[in-house]
Amino acid sequence: QLGEILGSLMSGTAADPVALCRDYEMFVDEMAWANGEPNHWQGESCSAPPEAVSCYYHYTARIAPSSFGDWDFTETLASLTTPLLVIHGDIDSLAVLQQQAWANVLPNGRLFLVPDAGKGALADRPDLAFPAIETFLQGEWPAGAR
Repeated sequence: QLGEILGSLMSGTAADPVALCRDYEMFVDEMAWANGEPNHWQGESCSAPPEAVSCYYHYTARIAPSSFGDWDFTETLASLTTPLLVIHGDIDSLAVLQQQAWANVLPNGRLFLVPDAGKGALADRPDLAFPAIETFLQGEWPAGAR
């Protein structure tokens, strides 16, 4: 059933893209729980008008990732001296390693791990993520950024 839902959304044939979007998010949430990675998001991506939800799944979600190709721009980023704060939840250890790698690409990059959050750390724990962003934008590193 998940394949049918996603197929309908991505093909642009969903009669009610908002309802199917909600069904899809429910399935993803249930799978995360089953894998021991509960979703703590506060909000959902299906609140947009039906046309926007349809456009996202039919075009953006399908085309945007493939448009990057195999281009590796980490060498270019290594020359930047601007501070970079990567924010991610601490739940998925593999993702944490990937995010640490992004933070390490820039000589002045750091990773801020949000406790009890997943990849949607801003939505999972806005009480911790947004103060960290504010601290960073004020020119300081949030406590715990490494």
